[in-house]
Amino acid sequence: MILLGGRLRHANRSLVGILAEQAIENLWFDQVFLGASAVQPDDTISTPDGEEASLNAAMMRRTEECFLLVDSMKFGRRSTYKVGHLDQVSCVFTDTELDPGQVQTLRERGHKLVLAGHAEGNSDDTE
Repeated sequence: MILLGGRLRHANRSLVGILAEQAIENLWFDQVFLGASAVQPDDTISTPDGEEASLNAAMMRRTEECFLLVDSMKFGRRSTYKVGHLDQVSCVFTDTELDPGQVQTLRERGHKLVLAGHAEGNSDDTE
């Protein structure tokens, strides 16, 4: 296990801050899996913590592929700090509770979605 350093953010047990960001800038990732607090109506990915937003944005810059893992309740919400935009994400993984109109809108905008079912845990739909 490699730890980045920085300040421990108790809300999600992550390390954030300038020390963590400096470590990220010296690394390259094949894939990054990120969560988010909100996916705003304009497809902006955001979070309520500025240091977390900055660190996640740095990780998005330092990866070949970024995957966003968010439940359907995060769509249409707003949060304070911008992390990035859905155009920077290779694929969005969410649940089948996402409003069908929202699914259609995201696909029309060119975003790849994987909808995971609750009961069986199988991928219900990919495109």
